[in-house]
Amino acid sequence: MNKDFLQRLKIITNQEYRDELALIEQVKQLLLDHTLAEAQDMEPSNMHDLLGNHKFNSDNFSSEIIPSGWSNFDKELGGFPAGELVVIGARPGMGKTHLLIDLALKMICKYPVLYVSLDLSERLLLSRILSASLKIDNQKILRTQLNDEEVKRIESFRQRNDKLPLHVYDGAVHSMNAFKAMCRRMVEEKGVRVVFIDYLQLLSSNRYRHNREAEMAYISRMLKSIARELKIVVIAASQLSRSVEMRGGDKRPILSDLRESGAIEQDADKVMFLYRPEYYGFLCDEDGRSTVGLAELIVAKNRMGPITRIALKANLSFSSFTPFEENMFEIYISPKRLNESGLDENDTPF
Repeated sequence: MNKDFLQRLKIITNQEYRDELALIEQVKQLLLDHTLAEAQDMEPSNMHDLLGNHKFNSDNFSSEIIPSGWSNFDKELGGFPAGELVVIGARPGMGKTHLLIDLALKMICKYPVLYVSLDLSERLLLSRILSASLKIDNQKILRTQLNDEEVKRIESFRQRNDKLPLHVYDGAVHSMNAFKAMCRRMVEEKGVRVVFIDYLQLLSSNRYRHNREAEMAYISRMLKSIARELKIVVIAASQLSRSVEMRGGDKRPILSDLRESGAIEQDADKVMFLYRPEYYGFLCDEDGRSTVGLAELIVAKNRMGPITRIALKANLSFSSFTPFEENMFEIYISPKRLNESGLDENDTPF
């Protein structure tokens, strides 16, 4: 509420009234005036205004899209449009923090990034950033088992990248309004275009302490509001429920596996799942191709494009994800199936 409203309310309530009904009427009139004043700002745009305000040429379009840095992802999905809330879900140990770090390091080549680490301390996060950037095993960094050459590489990295546009916050978040204010300040002062949150279920608010479902609904709405109002991309990791483990088959996640899924699924513009078959002991697919190191980014919801799967090659020792061969999910017929059908490898079954 604006200052004028509060000041008028204070004047009314501080007066001495013998007639309580008169007081109520004055307060009702004040609320009506305030509502009408707010409604004046809610002016719909007509088609002429819309066509004038939004240009769809390539230069304008590209300025509103944040590329991921994965060539196959950007080719198929076009990157991340500004104003999107993106949720990346995975089971513990699947590698979602590694994925977020890899994505952040690719994006800071062009755009300032805010990384909100609610799961890892600043030191643990830094070790993974160094590991991903320098291809030094993360465990060697954490255990200080570095040789002289690796120490020199880290020092050289520090000197070269002391102004890298990566901003890290690893404190607690207990107020979404305060969190929104921090994001706004980082956008205005540092030019941040992408906010990473690791991870969603560790955010909290003071509004719904005894109703976790209502609290997550409020948090997801606030994150969507932050993305739209600040015209940035918000990418939040999310834990998945144990229902994934309970199922048989290949255990690929589905939307209902999101913990407190209703509001998150509804508010997110993209919902993607990180899935590594070898995590569950599946070392080859049904056609005999190796799945060692394979990571699938399953796009289960996408307001701006197709529902699809993106194949990535994962190296969690270095928090590294790179595009897998482009035809990973294209139609493939194994030699065994060709023999069963009576065809050989030179025949075309279509």
